[in-house]
Amino acid sequence: FGSWRLVIAGDGPREYVATLKKKAANSHRIIFTGWVEGEAKESLLRNASLLALPSRQENFGFCVLEAMARGVPVLLTPQVNLAREIDAANAGWIVERDQLTHGLAAALADERLRASRGKAAQVFAQRYSWQKTAADLIDLYEEVRCSTRSRH
Repeated sequence: FGSWRLVIAGDGPREYVATLKKKAANSHRIIFTGWVEGEAKESLLRNASLLALPSRQENFGFCVLEAMARGVPVLLTPQVNLAREIDAANAGWIVERDQLTHGLAAALADERLRASRGKAAQVFAQRYSWQKTAADLIDLYEEVRCSTRSRH
């Protein structure tokens, strides 16, 4: 993978994280940040070329949308519930867990394709912006209010 670095951000069970750190002990290209927030998180996302979430089960994946909103394409497993929609929008790569190495190699090998999918990711993420979500909720509440009124 050339000069790429792997940044593992977030927390997990202490024993599992310790096992991962032990496996990565001889690599200067794997960085464990632990939990990140605020400007540290912004910096990681701004400087990322790809966000990978090879999850066995993910109900939504806020980190996925946070990265996509900043134009970072994503590599996901099909068990991330947004995977189908992201694949249809050409905003990332969807790979099975046993194909993760191949998927990462393909995603990291083509800078133009990453940029193209990053732009598509940014457009996709706008569907879930706070402004869009708030407007959708207001519309829903108005619809419920009007339907309740018409029953009386």
